[in-house]
Amino acid sequence: MLKYGFYTSLRYLLVCLSLLCSTALFAEDTLSDSDKEAKIRKTFDAYSFPELKDRLHEQEKELGALMLLRSMRISAPPDEKNTENTSGYRVASPETKFNQINKSDNFTPLAPDVVIHQVIQYLNSLTFSQSIYEKSSSFSTDYQKYQLLNSLPYYDKYGYPDPEINITRVNFYDGSSIPLTKSSPEDKTTIENTKRATSLSLTISYTVPKIAKQLHFTDKDKSVQEQIELAKITGQEVELEMTKFAYNNILYVEGLNSHGQALRQLGSSAYTGDFRFVEQMYSITEQAIEQVDSNKIKDKEALIQFFIKNYPSQPQPDKTQSEKYIAHYQFEGDVAAINVFMQPESKVETYSFDIKSNDSHYFNGLSIAQQENDGHYGLMSEQGEWIIPPTYKRLEHVAGDYYRAAGTNADINNMSVYQLILDKKQLKIQPFLLQFGVGKIYKENYLAIIDKARKNQDESNTGLLNLATHEIILPSKFGTVDVVDGFYYGYQYNKEKHNRSYEIYNLKNNKLILKGEFDDVYFDGENFTTRYTTRTTEPLKGSPDNYSLVNNKYYEYQHYDLYDIDGKKLNNTPYYKLNSNANFGKAGLLLVTDADNKQYFIDRAGKHAGPNVSQYKHIKPFSNGLAIVQGDNDKYGYIDIAGKLVIPTIYTSPEYFQGGSAKVETNDNVLLITPENKIIHTFSERLKSYSTKQDADHATYTQYNDISYDEKGQEVTKEK
Repeated sequence: MLKYGFYTSLRYLLVCLSLLCSTALFAEDTLSDSDKEAKIRKTFDAYSFPELKDRLHEQEKELGALMLLRSMRISAPPDEKNTENTSGYRVASPETKFNQINKSDNFTPLAPDVVIHQVIQYLNSLTFSQSIYEKSSSFSTDYQKYQLLNSLPYYDKYGYPDPEINITRVNFYDGSSIPLTKSSPEDKTTIENTKRATSLSLTISYTVPKIAKQLHFTDKDKSVQEQIELAKITGQEVELEMTKFAYNNILYVEGLNSHGQALRQLGSSAYTGDFRFVEQMYSITEQAIEQVDSNKIKDKEALIQFFIKNYPSQPQPDKTQSEKYIAHYQFEGDVAAINVFMQPESKVETYSFDIKSNDSHYFNGLSIAQQENDGHYGLMSEQGEWIIPPTYKRLEHVAGDYYRAAGTNADINNMSVYQLILDKKQLKIQPFLLQFGVGKIYKENYLAIIDKARKNQDESNTGLLNLATHEIILPSKFGTVDVVDGFYYGYQYNKEKHNRSYEIYNLKNNKLILKGEFDDVYFDGENFTTRYTTRTTEPLKGSPDNYSLVNNKYYEYQHYDLYDIDGKKLNNTPYYKLNSNANFGKAGLLLVTDADNKQYFIDRAGKHAGPNVSQYKHIKPFSNGLAIVQGDNDKYGYIDIAGKLVIPTIYTSPEYFQGGSAKVETNDNVLLITPENKIIHTFSERLKSYSTKQDADHATYTQYNDISYDEKGQEVTKEK
């Protein structure tokens, strides 16, 4: 058992007290009579007889205080170390880690297979990184001892030595390797080699416990088990009597309440009872004071003779009897029973394994390496040879064949962009810089760039570079660029018109397919939709409700057009309304509203498709196969792809079907229903917020009391 605490030596305590007798008397177990007399005389000669009388009273007081320790129970700080002593008393601290766990978490001894599984699982997740210098390499792993031990609940209670782990070999890309000795993975390891390392070999030794034996004690059953006896349970405190052997082999003591739940342990203590020496010293001092006060001892010499005659000998341990310990444990709550877990047998496991490089430093088969004498950087091959000489004060990889660097005479905070031309062993400076200084990458193959010549101008200055072809596919003239589905585009914002000037390209052939001014563009697979504003002085025919009146003079309409992958417009007249995200969804149907305020679905070719929904007052897009419709009674239900009303129009405030359920409301309740209109959850309060996403697999609904539920109506546990 790992016992935090301390032992205090009786001899040490007596030495520390201001006793009349020489401290040498307590430092030695045996002295001849002549030596004892000489040492006592030496101590007493330092005082006059009146001073000796005062010292006797001080000694009586200090010995009396020491006697009180026999019944004291003290909790020591959790970081005290355990020290052994055969005499005196023993005090142990709280089991600090268990103090922090919930009362309902009962102590669970570690199983050997669980320990081995957790250790191997953690070790197999490790990686390393390699830093290369001119003639050497250093390696750093992500191994942390505390992370390993934290993956093993209660492991610290067993008192085992820390796992011993070492890097034993460095393995290179070409099959060669270098052996190492005593190289900890928590420290940086350096070798005289610059080749690319692909793995490190490690070996770990750690202690695995067998299953701990559990003893159970109650007030009704006080039988002696494993030399341990329950003396009494008094409210929150338990007293055990046991042999020293049993005490030293306790792993953990767990207090249980009447429901069998573990109680938090507040502290523990134990002591042995051999205080005869202290008792004799206390008795002699009392006798000396009595004889001085009654004038039976009238001078210093008489007092010296009294102590020479009566001074007790230091007792030796009685080896014929087992030393008994009295142990007390305090808990947070009344104790009904206790479990005592005994320290099990154990074995040492050894495991050898390899960890892989995280490859964070190798790009294009090259690594950034540093020259040792001046600290400049270059690019080194896997073989450890310079490909790009170390002439750069700063060098960073961006993406693909592109790097940022500051040359010998450049400001390290003002780096240029370079392209690696590997066959020429050259870094070629580029005429552009990177957006935001570091470069944003789209779809893993497109890099946002800015024109170096115009970097300090306020006007739009962003373009796109194809990392694979090294081609600038969008010139640096846009405020915003992006790559979405089968398209890439850029636009500039027009402050006067409050719209955007777009250029939209086909990603496959880099063809400009549309150029124009729009309020927004929505991309969806191989289609995109434009939204733009039309302003007139007279209402448009057939559009009675689809406008806003500006300054009581102008009629503004939001119009939408649908395009295919080649930029072909698929509608002859503009649409007046689209669902909020203009998405075809899993059903492949887009809900539109025309100039006559009619709603219907179209397919990706722009053709009428899907069910006839003309009989409904309002429709919403399909989500996971069902669409919301509003009936003549102003209530809502759901139809399937065929147009069949599968959930009647009996609800209010409906939402998408997400993950197999949808939120709906009645006059009295907020519900989650299934596609079969089965109620799977009734919320206890109104909802404060909830997710709403077309075709979503999951959803979250949060009540005003901040309790959240998922799409199955199950409470969502908040992360601590």
